[in-house]
Formats: sequence, C-alpha cells, structure tokens
Amino acid sequence: MEQPIKSYGVKSNRGRKRDEQELPSEKAAAKRETQRNFRERRMQHIAHLERSVSEFSDILRKKNSDIERLEQENAVLAAANDKLACDNVQLLQRVAENASLQSNNRTSVGTTGCASCAFAAAQMRAMQMRVAAADAECQNYEALLAFRTQVQVAEFTARVIQNNVSLDQDFSMLNEWLDFSGKACLQNSTTVSLLEYSPRTTPEDMFGPPKLEYIRSVFKSAKPLATLKAVDSLLEKFQILTRTYDRIESRKFLVSMLKDWFEIIEVCSDDADRIRALEGWTAFQTINRAQLDQVVINAGMLDLENDETLSKLPATVPVHAADINQKLRSMPCLKGSESLIGQLCIAMLPDPQLIFFDVENWFEDCMGTALVWRNSYSFTQL
Repeated sequence: MEQPIKSYGVKSNRGRKRDEQELPSEKAAAKRETQRNFRERRMQHIAHLERSVSEFSDILRKKNSDIERLEQENAVLAAANDKLACDNVQLLQRVAENASLQSNNRTSVGTTGCASCAFAAAQMRAMQMRVAAADAECQNYEALLAFRTQVQVAEFTARVIQNNVSLDQDFSMLNEWLDFSGKACLQNSTTVSLLEYSPRTTPEDMFGPPKLEYIRSVFKSAKPLATLKAVDSLLEKFQILTRTYDRIESRKFLVSMLKDWFEIIEVCSDDADRIRALEGWTAFQTINRAQLDQVVINAGMLDLENDETLSKLPATVPVHAADINQKLRSMPCLKGSESLIGQLCIAMLPDPQLIFFDVENWFEDCMGTALVWRNSYSFTQL
C-alpha cells in the first residue's frame, strides 16, 4: 500500500540543494558556453529575418513593376478607346452627310431633267469653237507637223470609241484634255468632232501602278545583279513610262530600258545567272503586260509595220548605220524582218551628208528599237 507523500515543512532542510562539489572555474565555463549559444541562436534568427525581408522586398518590387505596366497598358487602351469613339462619331457624321447628299442628288435629278446633258453640250461647243480658232491661226505646214502627234492620238481614241471601249465621260474636264499653244491647229480646218481627241490618260491611271518589287527580287537573287544599278534603272524607267503619255519621251525611255537590259545580260556570264535574269525579264513582261502594251501605244508603235511611208524607201542601209542595222538583225525576235529593219533605219536617218554621226543618240530615236521592244518576248533567246 502506497504511503502518502508528506509535505515538507517550512523550516525543513530537505529539497533541492546546490551541488557544492562543482568548482568555481567549471561554473564560469558553463556560464560562458550558455551565453555563447544564446548569442549564436540570436544571430541566426536575425539573419533569417533579414533574408525574409529581402525576399519580400523583391516580390514587392516585381509586383509594383507589374502594376505600373498594367496601368500604362490601361492608359494606352483608354486612349485607343477614346480615338475609336471619335472615329465612330466622325463616321456617323459622314454617313449622315452622304445620305443627305444622295437625297439631294435624287431630288435634283428628278426635277432638273437633262441639265447635265445641256452642260456637256455647252462644253463640247466651247471646245469646238476653241479648236476652230486655233485652226484659223495655223498658216504654214510646220505647225501641222508640230501637232502630228496629237492628231495620231486623236485617231487612236476614235478607233477605241468605235470599238465600244469605255472612256472617261466627265465633260467638265474637257478643257484639260487639250493644251493648245498660240499656233495650235489640226489638219482639217472644219469643226472637229469630240471623238478625235483623247484624254491624257497614263498607263498607270488606266491599269494601276506596275508591279516591280517581285521582279526586283528575282533580278537581285542573281549574284552579279545584286548590286547592279542597271536593274534599278530599268524598273525606275518603266515606272516613269507608266506615268507619261508623251510620245518622244516614251521612245527615249524604251530604248534606254533596252540598253539596261543588254547590260544586265552582259554582266551575267554564268548560265545559271543568265537564266535567272531571263526569268525576271519574262515575269516583268507577263505581270505588267497591260501597262507595257499601253506604253507601246503611247510611243506610237502600234501600226508601225503598216506605215505606207516605209514601203517607199529603199531597202539598203548606209555604211554609217551598219552598227544599228547589225544590232537589230542579230536579235532572234526579228528574224525574217531584214527588209523592214533596213526601211526603219533609213526612215530615221539624219542628213546623209553629215561626216560625224552619233550612233548612240541616233539609236535612241530609231523606230526599229520600238519594234524590238514590242516583240521583246523573244529576248529570252539572246
């Protein structure tokens, strides 16, 4: 049977007592060890707190940067939203204005009848009076020759209209179609019909701008043509050609383009490079065929083979024109046209009595090169 624990008395000498057997030096060493352990634990705790503060500071910094970025994006989106709202308001205003204009046009057409036709007739009569006045001022044959180009363009336009090809019928622009000087005149002194004139329309206006960037990349893919200036010159000259309707300028640019093409072929010494250049040349003619045909028409080369004046000329070529004649005869695309080449060369020759003859400048004015250009699909055989 367990004995009950007796409590000690207040004055009892029992209980825990100090160990009187430890030396004072051991007590001091134990105390120092305890203090050193305490300091190490406290330093470890402080280092842990510092690491935690650093990590939380980095996280807070990243969050703040994200918040700033989102605020900037929100500002950009808000500005774009405001711009879209303004554009929407402007669009609605334009729609309302267009609706009002259409309503007014319907009203005016229903009430005025053929007022526009009367205005067009008045414009035609004014133009005819102007042509008659210009024709009265013509006193010599030189003035007629000076405007032979305009007459040929007018004849071409008449043929186009007879073939039911649609042209611009804005009669309010008729005054800009003709640009007569003080001695402007036509071959006939009578009143000239409107069908004999054509608006000055460039190939770019008719068929759009030429497509040249793909062709440029094809040419540049050949190493000898990567830095050749003749490639850029060829394409730039054709772009200028599509923006002009002047016959003389068209002829000069056509021949100049032929020179650039000959330079491109001469640079390509390797067969692979030459084939690549020919691919670019074929693509150039295929993609821009409509503009090219119109350029040839503007240059006056459409009915070159049927010109009656050429059949009356001798079929021989002077010695000083042999260089040009040889160039034309060496082209495979003109095989079988030797007599025509000779007639073309003689037709464009200057005074035969001249001792000095600039072959290069004469070649720029030679009609035969235009024929070569028109048959240029066969250039791939060079």
